[in-house]
Amino acid sequence: LTSDDWPYETPDEFASGEGLSAASARSMRRMRSVTIAENEVHGSPSPPQSRDRSGSGSLSRRLHREDYPLAPRQVEHARLILREVPEMSKLRFQLCPKFLSEVDFWRIYFTLVAKRLPDSLFEDDYHSLRDEKSYRATKRTVHDELVARQDNLQRFWLHLMNRSPEFDDLTVFSKLRKGVPDVVRRQVWAHLSNTSLFMRNHPTFFEDRLFAVYETRDPRKVPPKQDSVSLHCSNPMFHFKDHHLSADGVAAANRLFELLGTETVLHLESGLTFNQQCLPDVVCLALTFMPEPEAYCFAHQLLGRADLQFRLLGAFDASLFGPAVVSLLKDFAPPQVFNFLDGDLIKGDFCDLVTKWITRLFVGSVPTQTVLRIFDCVLLSGIVPLFQAAIQIVLECGEVLARLAVDESTHGHDVCEMLSKFCRELYHPDGFIKLMSKVELSAEDVERAIQAQWSLSVPEFSFDSTIIPDRETLLRLWSWLPARVALKAPVRVFSTATDGFNLNTLIVQAEPHVPTVLLVKTGDNSVFGAFVT
Repeated sequence: LTSDDWPYETPDEFASGEGLSAASARSMRRMRSVTIAENEVHGSPSPPQSRDRSGSGSLSRRLHREDYPLAPRQVEHARLILREVPEMSKLRFQLCPKFLSEVDFWRIYFTLVAKRLPDSLFEDDYHSLRDEKSYRATKRTVHDELVARQDNLQRFWLHLMNRSPEFDDLTVFSKLRKGVPDVVRRQVWAHLSNTSLFMRNHPTFFEDRLFAVYETRDPRKVPPKQDSVSLHCSNPMFHFKDHHLSADGVAAANRLFELLGTETVLHLESGLTFNQQCLPDVVCLALTFMPEPEAYCFAHQLLGRADLQFRLLGAFDASLFGPAVVSLLKDFAPPQVFNFLDGDLIKGDFCDLVTKWITRLFVGSVPTQTVLRIFDCVLLSGIVPLFQAAIQIVLECGEVLARLAVDESTHGHDVCEMLSKFCRELYHPDGFIKLMSKVELSAEDVERAIQAQWSLSVPEFSFDSTIIPDRETLLRLWSWLPARVALKAPVRVFSTATDGFNLNTLIVQAEPHVPTVLLVKTGDNSVFGAFVT
């Protein structure tokens, strides 16, 4: 029912039902039938007969909120409508608060009927509004506001990308908090990851890799693999159903999993990569906005990011992310909440949930638009926004967690279910991203937290060494190793103190062991070495 269909000039005419045209009546019936049909699908209860249709006291309190303050005459008009028009009262009952808040319901109502209502209803008593700007905003339609906002954001990003290939991190981060329009997200992602520059310098990179693996340059000639995921990039928690890909998109994702598999192994050996379990979701997110060759180059660029905030995603085992978040919560969450989550009954399940959030980039845990907004920040700041998001979720659920903390019957799965439900309802990411960015956290803070948890799992040496004199030196050395190697207990296979200085002896004894760490101490007590695979 549009504003042009609305026939009433005053609230009294609306209440009496006079002057309703045939077209408007049909529109009203169509709206009512759609609402009733949706009510049957969602199973909303019918309004009780004894319900106060005017909602006098609570309605006034809910409508006098700062985000959309109504004038006193508008509140009286709303009461009149609810009292005299049963259909509107029923519609409000069906929509609020399950689908719309009370404020949003009346905001949409007054937007639709603004042209048909007297100006005095909007002009008088507007001294309650904070300023003239707020008054003008209430006169604009919701559609106009959204279109204007998206146009401004689109112009900013296009101007920024055309102006310079280098981004000012502070400027970009401030705009990322406000969102990236979907129409330019492909260009923004390619720019943030340097994919655009890489493809200009290597225009046939994807086709060359495709030929090396499949001996064809046409992806359509690659045998399809619709239902499985490459073992190189597998994640037991990954599901294609969490992404909006067609059958062709699933086939393309599997091709990229295979192509990235060998690269993943190479990058894992150097420790410079996204965590292996993140790759399936990275590929699927890229394919949502990019063609297959560009999506492959995009993932390839992320694998090679050597800066700290990206290296942390692959330098440590993913199981350390959950305990690291718990340790960081000590500085952000109330002591009662922190001690509760750090307890033996809760910590294990909570850490598993947080590890799932981070390794899957929150895909499948929060709505798609929220995932995209978080991933926008990840492309700029690496692993830090993932930890900020996990911490912010706990902070927003702090009151509920505090109540659960005093209930002795609470278990870990109860906490995880509550947090998962909260995540599923994060449909409006603007406020969440703004609060998340206020969690003061740096890559160095995240690295220290992960290393503190990782040091607890570093194996002890079962032999004496003059090159590694103390545990601090061992921790520094072990932090440079890939996660798949660092969790294994070391075995000494050669030492000049016991095996002599024969090079052939070194080669023979070290050959069965791959990989190995070679350490050399010189005559002036300098130490150097190599990681040999």
